[in-house]
Order: sequence, then C-alpha cells, then structure tokens
Amino acid sequence: MADPDDPASSRLSRRTLLGRAAGLAATAAVAATLPGQLASALPAAAAAPELLLATDLDDQPDRWYWSYAEHGGIAARPRAIATPSRTGKALSLKLRGGSEPYPNVLYQRKLGPAGWVRAVQLSTWFWFDPVKPGWDSQIQAIEFAVDRWHDDHLWAWEAQLRFVNADREAPPSWHAWSGHDWTPLGRSQAIEGGRWHSLLLQGEVRRGRTRLVRLVCDDLAIDAGAEFEPMVRKPSGEDLTVHVQLDGNKAGDPYRVIIDRTTLLATHEVPW
Repeated sequence: MADPDDPASSRLSRRTLLGRAAGLAATAAVAATLPGQLASALPAAAAAPELLLATDLDDQPDRWYWSYAEHGGIAARPRAIATPSRTGKALSLKLRGGSEPYPNVLYQRKLGPAGWVRAVQLSTWFWFDPVKPGWDSQIQAIEFAVDRWHDDHLWAWEAQLRFVNADREAPPSWHAWSGHDWTPLGRSQAIEGGRWHSLLLQGEVRRGRTRLVRLVCDDLAIDAGAEFEPMVRKPSGEDLTVHVQLDGNKAGDPYRVIIDRTTLLATHEVPW
C-alpha cells in the first residue's frame, strides 16, 4: 500500500502537480502538517481567493452533517474516534441500515463560496469494515467527492469505489459521476476492509466543463481525463463541499467508513 508519508509516494504529486505552480514554494510550517503527496506540491500561501487549504477536515465532527438519505437510509451521527485512526483522532461515518433495499447516506462538509475555484485536490486516508467478496458484500459502493456549487450549476468531481459489479466475483471497480450516471474508469482494485487506504483525487474546470484529472488509491493510479458538462441546479447556492457517501446493499446491512488526515486544496489557477 502506498504511503503518502513515504518520500517515494511524493513523486506522484511532483509529476502531476508542479506544472505552472513549480515556482511557488510550500512554507515549511504548512507542509509539515500535510500528507506527502500534497505537501510536496503545495504552492505558497496566496491572498484569498487564490488558494484555499483546509487540513484535517475530519477533526471536527460537528462540522459534518448528512445532507440526504435515500431508500430509507439511516445515518449515524458523525463522531470522533481514537481507534482505528492514523493520528489518534479520526471521523467515523456509518450507514445504520435502511427501510428499503439499497439505502444510502451522504455526509457533507461545507467550505464556503466556490465561484473562484478552478482546481481541487482531495487527499485522505479511509478505512471500512471488512466485507464479503462480490455480490455478498454489505457495501454496495463508497463515494468520495468535491463539489463546486456556483451560478445555478454543479461541478462534481466524484469517484465511486463499487463493490458489487455485474460479474458476481469481480473485485471492486472505480467509476466517475458524469452528471447522469456512473461511468466506469476501466480499473478494478482488490481492496481489503479492516485496514487503511490512501486516496488522492484531482479535478479541474476546463472550458467550463468538469474534468476529473487523476485518482490514486494506494498503488493504483488512474489518469482519468474524464470530462462532463456541469449539472444545472437551481438554486445552486455558492459552496465548495466535500462529501463521502455510503451506499448499502439490497439487505441494507450496516457498515462504517472512517476517514483521517482529510485535506482539501483548492486553487484559482490550475497547478498541473
């Protein structure tokens, strides 16, 4: 499993992030608090609204809330836990079950107005309960996302780790949200519950469209390059949000997802 704290892993972000931001140096005080993949490529702090750096988003459970639940999904209150964690304090999110098949719950964190944002990078560690393989999994899917709500439109950089696929015994596979459905990214991953996994998600606004640039989970790197039209949402509000969605199976079995060291970098200039 790739470790963002390992210098070898930081080469991923050096290749993908430096770009036009190569001449901007990270401050030592800030860089020391970030996972290696993010810290190695962080531009110097700039006056708002050129850059937003939000670290340890999982340290404040009261700032997270479940924004909706479908198919009778029952959400547990987000709570801070010490075990399991990577830092001594992580955020536990739980689907408690549902009154209908395939329940889901979405946990969201708002970060303020987003009209100026052109590029985003989400970095986190995540842990989920051990699962049975294939169609017997209690987890239908887990979704990680950064959403930009602006001017009655939604730019959604959303990645889904799907545990239940058409092939009964197939390993989990990665998908991207097109605004209408989940588009396969053509990569599967044998990923285990009961242990920590690293995730890096990069996206940008390109010619007004949503572009999912890159997804890295442990040792799997996907140069997605997937582009979609923004979705019309009236009224959209003005927010930049991070969310994690837990999708349940047909039986509505409960399970947990735990996140730690969750960091979002949003910039006005695209840095890769």
